[in-house]
Amino acid sequence: MNNGRACLRHHALFTAVAVVALAQSAFADEDFLGRPTRAVEAVLTPTFEAAEVSADTPLPARLDIDESDLREAHGIKLDFLPAPQGRMSSKPPFIDFSKWELGGFAGAVMYSSDFEAGLNYILGVTSRVPVTGLGQLGIYAEAFISYVDRDLPFYYNHRAGSWYGLGLGLDYTLWKGTLGYIRPQIGVLYAYWNKVNSLDNGLGITIGVQVGLFWVRNNDKTSITFMPQFQMQSSDYMVFLPIGFSVDF
Repeated sequence: MNNGRACLRHHALFTAVAVVALAQSAFADEDFLGRPTRAVEAVLTPTFEAAEVSADTPLPARLDIDESDLREAHGIKLDFLPAPQGRMSSKPPFIDFSKWELGGFAGAVMYSSDFEAGLNYILGVTSRVPVTGLGQLGIYAEAFISYVDRDLPFYYNHRAGSWYGLGLGLDYTLWKGTLGYIRPQIGVLYAYWNKVNSLDNGLGITIGVQVGLFWVRNNDKTSITFMPQFQMQSSDYMVFLPIGFSVDF
């Protein structure tokens, strides 16, 4: 009997020790697991609080956001964003009167042998407008006054006098650079001989070229021009050798 009671006491003591050990282990696990849980709560709590504050903050009436401010605040690039666009570019006009040119010239005119006249002067004005709808083509016009003095027999009473001309045609900008341009020309000329003996008023063909040198380099608003032209009227012809200027308005 005494041995049985001693055995029971040993078993009870062992059981009590085991219960205490398990309880301590449970508290230790709770502390171990509680630390990361509390760390996560410490990190997330301010975030939730900030979110609540942001949700309560009223939205701005306008979104005036500057790209530079976003770059500085967030350190990001916004190069993928399209640049702000102004008005949509309209199609250029077929004839661009915004680049209308006016000019003047003075020079000499040489007559063919059939005129029986020597070298004389020529003075005139020119105008040009580009036809942007046809690329490098342009429309030119000119008006001038000249003089002819024919070597005719004495019985011709109107051997000399002033005469007038009007020209109209097309030119092509073959080359244009920082110094100037080259424009071949083709057109028609109407000559009014002002009753000079044995000369008939009428139309002729014009073939020429205009060479322009910019007054200021890289500025095509003003240019000095040299515009030789070959004028053909019936079997007679004339050569114009004028020097002038042109201004882009």
